[in-house]
Amino acid sequence: LATIGNLNNHIGVPLTLLRLNKDVELAIVEMGANHQQEIASLCQIAEPDFGLITNIGKAHLEGFGGIEGVFKGKTELYDFIGRAGGKLFVNSRNPRLLEKAENVTEEVFSYPDEKDYYHAELISSQPNVNLKTTSGQQIGTHLSGEYNFENICAALCIAHYFEVEEERALEAVSNYLPENNRSQVIRKDTNTIYLDAYNANPTSMSLSLQNFASLEGKKVAVLGDMFELGEESAREHASIGELTKGLKLDQVIFCGQLMKNAYESNSGALYFEKKVDLQSFLEQNKIKESSVLIKGSRGMSLETLVELV
Repeated sequence: LATIGNLNNHIGVPLTLLRLNKDVELAIVEMGANHQQEIASLCQIAEPDFGLITNIGKAHLEGFGGIEGVFKGKTELYDFIGRAGGKLFVNSRNPRLLEKAENVTEEVFSYPDEKDYYHAELISSQPNVNLKTTSGQQIGTHLSGEYNFENICAALCIAHYFEVEEERALEAVSNYLPENNRSQVIRKDTNTIYLDAYNANPTSMSLSLQNFASLEGKKVAVLGDMFELGEESAREHASIGELTKGLKLDQVIFCGQLMKNAYESNSGALYFEKKVDLQSFLEQNKIKESSVLIKGSRGMSLETLVELV
């Protein structure tokens, strides 16, 4: 049993737990947070035996009080697991997470490098992630972006621990189709749309842009506001603008009040304060034979642009 959608807060976690019954062998409970002590509270409700933090990024900076607050807030999960005598799955490419995990428990199962509990090798990420396992099996996926390699390895590491047959685990990963506006690849007319409009923060925005810029052919990036950044908002949006200026992108389009800061860092881009104006522009200026990245925070609802691209 696993969390449905984004039911990951003080209401969603109990709703997930209420779906449990005697036939459930394993429950995967997502915990979300935008301030400190929220994960600690959710751990008291769910009482997890195992823990996984996928990454530490610049998300919800306003509520957490900066990136250090994000680290402290998310690793409340590690603290609970350590006290409960549980086990942690950890990405060894994040040394701070690995150090923190090893300080709270000896039961740490790391991935994805050769020295780790679970190891796989990235073969390619163009256009989608392809990897090879330690057994020599090579698979392709429907996930774009080199950053998704570590997410895939997290899933395979956990499968390996719970003795899922490798063939079944690899088949599941290979057949997984992204949906819900997360890492979706949509082919429409002569364009390939990379839709990642479920949410956005400076970390995920930067990684998406860098991966997108490495693609072949004509590339158009449509970027919307990143919310909940507090005092860091203007600076982080300006940094995104500066980043786009140095990447191999044929056209950059910023949308939203906050993205004005990005536009001021890259005046060669197009800027629309209101999404309705961007929609009108796209209706009158059809994008053709291009790869198109659409990314922004949930409140921007940029998935509504897909029909116009």
